[in-house]
Amino acid sequence: MDAATFDALIQPLLDRLYAAAWRVTGREADARDALQEALLRIYQAGESFAGRAAFATWAHRIVVHCAIDQLRAQQRPTATERAARLEVAAEVVADPRAPEGHQPMLVEERAASVRAALERLPERQRLVLALRHYEEMPLADIAETLGIALGTVKATLCQGLRNLRRELEPIHEPV
Repeated sequence: MDAATFDALIQPLLDRLYAAAWRVTGREADARDALQEALLRIYQAGESFAGRAAFATWAHRIVVHCAIDQLRAQQRPTATERAARLEVAAEVVADPRAPEGHQPMLVEERAASVRAALERLPERQRLVLALRHYEEMPLADIAETLGIALGTVKATLCQGLRNLRRELEPIHEPV
């Protein structure tokens, strides 16, 4: 693939690819590093792109894998910090099940609880949840990106949501 073709294919995807790397790594510097590595791999492998999937899906898959590789190399858990970042706001969120007279949980507290619960999930469940809910990626694209069967994505998503609910139950129980 020549540089002009590469540029024409990648430019419209750059923001989305960076966002995917950031959602997996949770840190700007790590996301940039993962994206840079992914762009190099995409350029080098461009001639071997078989067209079995859309170019965007293929590129996205490479970015996600580079981001995962980056985290593993640093021996850090996959980042779900961005779950908290996406939910943090200055407003107070009332918990409808909280007993009268109890202070409502601040969004920051809720986000911290979600982040901690996500960190306790197995890596594959965290990835599938992040790609589905933060990237808003269709299930078929998640399967293609992670190189797993669609049924596996569905089952992993279901298990992840069930486990996340289980992890978050204690913060919703009345005192």
